[in-house]
Amino acid sequence: MLRKSCFSMANDGCQLPAWTGQAFAYLPHHPRGTALASQSYAQLKPQGMQTSAGLSTSGPAAALREDRTGVWNGPAPVGSTGRTQNGAETAATAVPQSEYLLLRSGANLPLVGFGTYKVDKADSVRCAIAEGYRHIDCASFYGNEETIGEGIAEFISQGHRSDLFITSKIWNDAHRPKLVRASCEKSIKDLGCEYLDLLLMHWPEAWEPDSGMPGKPDHTVTIQQTWEAMEELVDSGLVRHLGVSNFSVKQVEELLECARIKPVANQVELHPFLPQRKLVGVCARKVMINDCGESIICTKRGDSESTETPN
Repeated sequence: MLRKSCFSMANDGCQLPAWTGQAFAYLPHHPRGTALASQSYAQLKPQGMQTSAGLSTSGPAAALREDRTGVWNGPAPVGSTGRTQNGAETAATAVPQSEYLLLRSGANLPLVGFGTYKVDKADSVRCAIAEGYRHIDCASFYGNEETIGEGIAEFISQGHRSDLFITSKIWNDAHRPKLVRASCEKSIKDLGCEYLDLLLMHWPEAWEPDSGMPGKPDHTVTIQQTWEAMEELVDSGLVRHLGVSNFSVKQVEELLECARIKPVANQVELHPFLPQRKLVGVCARKVMINDCGESIICTKRGDSESTETPN
């Protein structure tokens, strides 16, 4: 128990990295290939250079003061002006952005997905596909998977099932192992998609079957038992990847300790008003992505009500 307390990321969000105290070979002052003789630019400044307030008006010290590059008289970093220390213009280089996130299995998850909460028309889904959306995020709780299935049916019938990444979720009242399979099979049937690319545990909370909203806690099943039932769906070919939703750091770590098939994602509310940096960092270290629900929030001016897409 002591070891878990000391090294659990849920404790403080981070661990000391293995390279603590070591030199970074890519830094300009690193002597590359030899023992590190200095720990900073200041310690590697040219010999004889004055560092007091009375800098000379000629020689290296003068150049240093003029360039304003600190104690290291090397290339200055390029700032917002787009100029180097010698005044040369620098051309901005566009960095190509990936359209996908790489899962631990090697599969590609489209970076932007189409959330289907409150979508009640198949044409909405058809339009989304026509606009280029390939990640379709669904859930049994949304109660519209038949409608979503109608929207993707034509695209799938044209032989493009593998071009779609379809996600669904197990609702709280279906955590018992037999109900996990039944829920998954119903989602696949309603969506008409043969298999699910990603199946999420919607919440880390089990409710008794048909106990309404909010449900009555189901103390007969654990998160581990629900996860094991989800793993069997992967074994049988009904699901390609597993994940969770709305899990905390502690819950993620506890699941990782017992999971045979590791979760690839944790779908949570994530946006500039709720960045959840610690959770994102822990998931990244555990080779999990944070699938962002509610990344776009539309609020009426002067009105406290907002239209959101729940997880």
